[in-house]
Amino acid sequence: PGLNRDDLGAEISPESIQTYVEMRLRVAGIPVVTEEEWLKTPGSPFLYLHFELYQANVGPVIIYPHSMSLKMMQEVILVGDSDRKVPAVTWEKSIMGCVGQQAIPENVRAAREGLMDRFINDYLAANPKK
Repeated sequence: PGLNRDDLGAEISPESIQTYVEMRLRVAGIPVVTEEEWLKTPGSPFLYLHFELYQANVGPVIIYPHSMSLKMMQEVILVGDSDRKVPAVTWEKSIMGCVGQQAIPENVRAAREGLMDRFINDYLAANPKK
């Protein structure tokens, strides 16, 4: 049997993950901006959370390998061509796992929370509040 979105639970839908990420950033005092504000922000930084889930049959057992990565992307200036800005990953962490179907929602939540904790800690360490 295949796995559909309803099996994963509403709390790990793309919309709920975005809401969670934005809430965690706001609580930590990290700016969450509109698209218009983002276009005016130097470097146009943004967070990108990517989640992949696969189904694999191992004999009679069905397992679900998955990975989640969180990246901070922004424009950077090349050393060899200071007139050129290119998008680059300036921070990235990933988590991989393999679970049974019943454990998928909890593992996705734990991965999301762990990645956000690491990002917030690193961001605040690099950008101390004044």
